[in-house]
Parts: sequence; structure tokens; C-alpha cells
Amino acid sequence: MSRKTAEIRRFAWVRPARFFAFFIAIATFPALAQDKPAAESAPKEGIDIELNKLEPGNNGCRAFMVMHNGTDRSYSNLQLDLVVFDPKGIIVDQLAVDMAPLSAGKTMVKVFEIAGHDCGNFGRVLLNDVLTCKAGDAAVERCIDLLVPTSRAAIGFIK
Repeated sequence: MSRKTAEIRRFAWVRPARFFAFFIAIATFPALAQDKPAAESAPKEGIDIELNKLEPGNNGCRAFMVMHNGTDRSYSNLQLDLVVFDPKGIIVDQLAVDMAPLSAGKTMVKVFEIAGHDCGNFGRVLLNDVLTCKAGDAAVERCIDLLVPTSRAAIGFIK
């Protein structure tokens, strides 16, 4: 047998084996890439609270908050302690804001005014604490852990 014939036979044998291995790797890769731990893929119960925008109001700065209740509870009382900072990190104001009622699975907008302040003097808002949190007549423990603050405004909203 000539050297050329031996090479052809060798590659004829190797090529299908490599193709098969390549095919198996390609076929299983998408399944591996989509395999996520249960904790990552399961939806987390919580309340998304977004500082959507700030605009001048009658007596100061009007804040628009968009809230989505991703829990199966309706909140009859939800009062937040918010602290407003200027761009240098100095506290400008602290206020209690009532965000209730908030129905289970509902998205809603709450508007409140930060009196006596120009919106341009704000650097960020801190969700400092939850003053009251009740579902019906029952107090909800660790309610602040359910809240997930975000911001679309020109300033940050943190916890």
C-alpha cells in the first residue's frame, strides 16, 4: 500500500470520529449553558420601588415613584423613611412617605413633594428604613428586605 493510500485511510477513520465528538459537544453545549441553579432561575418575592423622575413642584421638588408588588400580600400600611443627599453627600432632608395601599401583584405610581428644595440640589436618595409595614392588620417583619430600590432619575436611589 502506498503512503498516500495509508494517509487517506487514516483520515477516513479519524474524520468521522472527530465529527462525532464535535457533534456531541455542539449538541450538549446549549443544554449546559442553560442549566442554572434553582436559586437564580426562581423569581424572588419582593417589592420593586423605582425613583422614576423628579420635577419642580408647587412648593419644592415633586418625586414620582413606581412600585411593583411582586408578593402575594396586599399592604395596608407601608411608610418609608427616605433621606435626601446633595451631590456632595450632605443630608438635605429626611422625610416619611406613605406608599400604601399596595395590592398584591399590582404596579402603581406614588407622587410626593419634597417641600422647600430644588430638584437640582439632590445627589441621591437613601431608603433608610421602613417605619411601618402591615399586610392587612398584621405587621410584616423585615419588610425592608423585600424592597428593591432602583432609579431612572438623574440621581441614585439606594438602600
